[in-house]
Amino acid sequence: IYLYLSPFPSLCDRVAEPAQVEIPKSMSRVAISWNRPMHFWLKTYIYKKSRGLGQFVAALFTYTASSILHGINFQLPAVLLSIFIFSYVEARLREELAVYLDCCMGDRKSREICHHSNNAFRRAINGLFVLINVIQLAYLGVLFDSSPIQVEGYSWLNVLRYWTDLYWCGHLLALIGFLLTYVLKRANAARAQPQAKHRSD
Repeated sequence: IYLYLSPFPSLCDRVAEPAQVEIPKSMSRVAISWNRPMHFWLKTYIYKKSRGLGQFVAALFTYTASSILHGINFQLPAVLLSIFIFSYVEARLREELAVYLDCCMGDRKSREICHHSNNAFRRAINGLFVLINVIQLAYLGVLFDSSPIQVEGYSWLNVLRYWTDLYWCGHLLALIGFLLTYVLKRANAARAQPQAKHRSD
């Protein structure tokens, strides 16, 4: 019945992509590949409808809606919103790295012809992103176990205790990524100023 009623019938034969979840090229791929029909529904009816408010706000609304649909408890929203933070920081970091290193840093192949000159960096840096994302998923995954309490979800105190025991390493990695993005953005802007002045002259 779902195959006929789904607004995305071509996706029904591929609900999830486990390889993209277990060894993700990016954290955004985790959100996309975990449940593809849900992702496309959220993208169509939440993200695109709120895109006029800005990319960050639209993505935040989308992850908030996903949290509500998954259930009202602290554990799941905490994980989903953490994935939102991790994926957003990673996407911005990739953008700044692409400019600074002059190489393609997207997690998917570009549809346009690549004009970057240093794509030798791409595989090495993407490999590092994969390693970081696997660590992030393990960090988030410690909240889920076979306990009977898991059905209802752990309280916020338990979630904070788990992450405190791990020294908040996943969120610290995201903070480092954010700071690195800021530094690269400033460096890219500083390099762009002489070039713009040269063109005007």
